[in-house]
Amino acid sequence: MDEFGMASKNWVAIFFTGLAGGVIIGGLQWLNLRRIGKMKGPAPELLRKLASRILPVNSLEYLPFAALAITAGVCEEFVYRGFAMASLSKAGLPIWLVVLATSVLFGLAHAYQGSGGILSTGILGVVLAIGRLLCGSLVPVMVWHAGLDLAAGIAAPKYLLRVPAEG
Repeated sequence: MDEFGMASKNWVAIFFTGLAGGVIIGGLQWLNLRRIGKMKGPAPELLRKLASRILPVNSLEYLPFAALAITAGVCEEFVYRGFAMASLSKAGLPIWLVVLATSVLFGLAHAYQGSGGILSTGILGVVLAIGRLLCGSLVPVMVWHAGLDLAAGIAAPKYLLRVPAEG
């Protein structure tokens, strides 16, 4: 379990690291979506189209979205920062290359968000990989990822599913 980042000797620290990081990353996601919501041009328009198709718009849709956001955080982190990092490390790659390779793959998996989404998700992948290494556990980054996705589900409809104000 150590290789996949699921073993820990200090679950209290893991819990609080996960919670604090989830709140911080979720808050940053919220602020970024608010910023994007004020923008005009092709990139924000692409995000608005995507948002109108996949984000919850009423209270009935929030519960399944929340379940999906949590599941995505857990599963994607297990795949990229758990399995892939362990496999590439066992193959003998230096850790910097493991972080880079898994982050590029993570970014490419989000190609539906456009080139900006690939880049920003790849950068997020680096942050999550470093977090996984520093924490010695996959659990906090699972919580961070889920927090980011949950914040997107709450904030994005508010900021992206309306026409930006003139100004």
